[in-house]
Amino acid sequence: MEGGNHEAFGKSGERGALQYQESTWKLWSKDVAGRVLPFTEENEYFVAYNKVENWIKQGYSDRQISLIWNQGHAGACKAGTNGYGVAYDSCAYARQVLARL
Repeated sequence: MEGGNHEAFGKSGERGALQYQESTWKLWSKDVAGRVLPFTEENEYFVAYNKVENWIKQGYSDRQISLIWNQGHAGACKAGTNGYGVAYDSCAYARQVLARL
């Protein structure tokens, strides 16, 4: 996993190459490392790798993992507009991820 912009910010407050929400970063980095890690480029990928590896070990499919990444769970897709006025569609996101795999 290389090539993203660690300094990027999304329209809904996401940050980094992998577009973590602040609350997600705190939760996931603590889950992976036992504490909230500093948000560095190295840690950004370290947390992602470990979270995805864990989901694979739990038996989640590529589609389910993309949904977890995008909407926080592997259940039914959601679409709409978030509190920042940004449109989202988790099924479309999952299709894009799968097309790139």
